[in-house]
Amino acid sequence: MLSLHQSTGTVDPDSIRIVTPRLLLRALRPGDLFPLAEVANDAEISRWTTTVPHPYTVGDAAKWIMLSRSLLAAGDGLPLAVVLGQTLSTADGRSHAAGTLVAMAGLILTKTQPRAELGYWVGRDFRSLGIASEAAGAVIDYGFGTLGLARIFAGYFDGNEGSERVMRRVGMTAEGVRRCEARKDGVAVDINGYAITRSDWQARRQGPA
Repeated sequence: MLSLHQSTGTVDPDSIRIVTPRLLLRALRPGDLFPLAEVANDAEISRWTTTVPHPYTVGDAAKWIMLSRSLLAAGDGLPLAVVLGQTLSTADGRSHAAGTLVAMAGLILTKTQPRAELGYWVGRDFRSLGIASEAAGAVIDYGFGTLGLARIFAGYFDGNEGSERVMRRVGMTAEGVRRCEARKDGVAVDINGYAITRSDWQARRQGPA
């Protein structure tokens, strides 16, 4: 079984911190309850994911905070809050302080194999700013560099070309359509698959020969 903490099989969720030029990725905390409920209460997030409901209530946020911390502690997943590491101005002219929760990004680990599924979403006010690519790239680096994964895969529904662009930006390669791979609103739907391997990731880090 792949674990976030190979020596004991457990990890302190709050010990995981990934820093990027603009962002901090960390475990959700009880204090994130209302910010998470606010940013995730977005029909567009629900539209393109299989697990985020709409409306998204404070109760939904409380359940996800508890579950995400349990997944981290057990080494079964890497669900991380994405918060601003510095003040950021959005297209509407508003300034958002460091520490503002803007997105979620992470990995669902496969217990018996060195692979994981990448997932992410970004709040409405923070889209088209490169946040998804920055957060997803950081998660991929952690997956290969710290967790020792061999493969990270992801997918998107038809029509969500924005998510496809993120996958391309972080070095993923199209692998074809996985037919009836997921269930959305009670209906089996296709997933357009992308993936990156450890060797792909290493080649990107080394740059052109």
